[in-house]
Amino acid sequence: MRHRRGSYLSTDTYGGLYLVHKFVLTPLLYLASVSFVLHTFHWAMLAVSVPV
Repeated sequence: MRHRRGSYLSTDTYGGLYLVHKFVLTPLLYLASVSFVLHTFHWAMLAVSVPV
């Protein structure tokens, strides 16, 4: 049975990279995005003193 090139079932290098991207890097991307939004909200709510 032949699997398409780049499939996680294929034996070439891209199959392993696909699995790493799908199960490790994608959740890290979502975590970084949520963290950025939460920190941006926190920074936006800080009081800034402006000298007169």
